[in-house]
Amino acid sequence: MTYSRKIVMWSAVVIDLLTLGFFKYYNFFVESFCSLFSLNSHLSTLNLILPLGISFFTFQAISYVVDSYNNKLSTLNSRLSTLIAQRPKMLF
Repeated sequence: MTYSRKIVMWSAVVIDLLTLGFFKYYNFFVESFCSLFSLNSHLSTLNLILPLGISFFTFQAISYVVDSYNNKLSTLNSRLSTLIAQRPKMLF
């Protein structure tokens, strides 16, 4: 049982970090690649406006997954509800 929980935890952490890395650094790498090889930027960049604090939200989600794995949460639903409820308030 603990082996499957560990796989789920690490999978969630890796997916969170890959998603964060993709959205934060995709444009940088595409533009750098095009300028390095003098390409006419035929690779499209993402025209997205990322929310303020996206790294914070990602690391908060990782913290939730790791705490859940370590059984540091009394109930998963109450922690998740609190986490989601506080997100808009943390930005202002």
